[in-house]
Amino acid sequence: MKNTVSVLLFALCLAAPAFAQNAIAPVPAAWFDCGKAKTIPEKRICANPVLAELDGKMTAAFERARQHAGARAGVLRRDQLNWLADRNDWLSDSAFDAQKVADFYKRRIAFFEGAFQKPASPLLAAILARAAAVTIPIESDTWQTRYGRLHQAAAVTIPIESDTDVWAALSGNGAVFGMGETYEADLQETAKRMSADFDADPALMNQLTQADEDSDSTRTVVKFKAARMGGISTVAGTLHCASWTLFHWQGRTIEPINVPETLQDNCWEIWGRLVIFQNQVYAVQIATEVDSLDIQVQPYTQNGWGKAERLILHYERKLAAPKSYCTLEKCADLIAQAQSVIQRYDLRHDKATLIVSPLPPEQKKRFEAMREQAVGDDSMGTMPDFGKDVQILENDAYSQFDDYGGSDLFFPLRYQGETLLARMGNASFGWRTGDDWLLAAWRWDGHAFTPMLGMSVAVRRGNFLFGSVAVPASSGY
Repeated sequence: MKNTVSVLLFALCLAAPAFAQNAIAPVPAAWFDCGKAKTIPEKRICANPVLAELDGKMTAAFERARQHAGARAGVLRRDQLNWLADRNDWLSDSAFDAQKVADFYKRRIAFFEGAFQKPASPLLAAILARAAAVTIPIESDTWQTRYGRLHQAAAVTIPIESDTDVWAALSGNGAVFGMGETYEADLQETAKRMSADFDADPALMNQLTQADEDSDSTRTVVKFKAARMGGISTVAGTLHCASWTLFHWQGRTIEPINVPETLQDNCWEIWGRLVIFQNQVYAVQIATEVDSLDIQVQPYTQNGWGKAERLILHYERKLAAPKSYCTLEKCADLIAQAQSVIQRYDLRHDKATLIVSPLPPEQKKRFEAMREQAVGDDSMGTMPDFGKDVQILENDAYSQFDDYGGSDLFFPLRYQGETLLARMGNASFGWRTGDDWLLAAWRWDGHAFTPMLGMSVAVRRGNFLFGSVAVPASSGY
């Protein structure tokens, strides 16, 4: 991997000022020698003029961001390594789509344009200051992150479950921004409370308290008395989508108000709320990933909803200690090899990192035969249970997430001169895939596979790196 983009980026950070000045201008080619391209990502970039040009522009944007980073250039480099690993996934995918990769590059370039900048929104500026100054690392396992439910590290003790944890952490438990008077109730209780507080005709009250078809839906009412404004959110369905109705009042007279764009897309790991900051109500949306929080805010003014603004916070990725089960007499070496493979692959997402050492010709031939046999074996698409009640997955609550997410990452692991067939991928359940890693190894007797090793490694959120404000609020990230 001597000529990969990641190596070049490290070189850019150490380059002389004259070279850095030249790097600012967009360039029409990739920032590495295509004549020496070896990996699938490198070859696909070089084979596509659009991607090659975007690779050059991205590197130039990285250099501009580095000039704004100052003493924080190190966190910029760490974040770029995370991005390059994700980019390699897009480029290595068997369903490679050049347009999707191009869009991925364009979003990264836009992200760099706002890196290390101060938000114009006073609320986003306050959130950024808290994220940078307070040790949050919001530490979670992947499944809780995917569903917006975050555990706090010991540095921030917040005894709240579900998606409220990330809000409580960023709000400083109300010290940064408030979340109003809130209560949860069923349909009848909501209608009763609303009718007790306000006068409204039946049609309007029905609009504010309309029933959802999902009997398992949950309803939350929030009110900001000083601002005389509130809302009702209903969460329902497999995707846990939230729909909002909003209102304001004068005395006992209540009127509905329109729902802003910031609250119109709230499913899975995307969560929206009403908050108050400096006596002004905002609609806020937070999309959570292991290594990022994507925050959009939209103020409510006397003229209606203002312009949405956006802040993206990036965090380090860190791997938890592995959980494993092994049937061999001496497992320490095999476990260490498996853990090392996961660590290397998580860093670059490059298939070449899966190979601990080259196989002799005869063992390589046997490995290829094993892989060919395994591809058609459905039983090897999930983490083996070894016929026993063993705990390998990171979280008992999500024990059904034992699939490999469609990954075809087969590779050899050596054990006392023997070659085992190993497979790794992101833990998944059906169409839902997270960030945690699963790895298993099997012995093949020429007819059937016997599981020897199972391992899971949770991917968790680490320390805050930096934020960006340049990505337009209306574009995806």
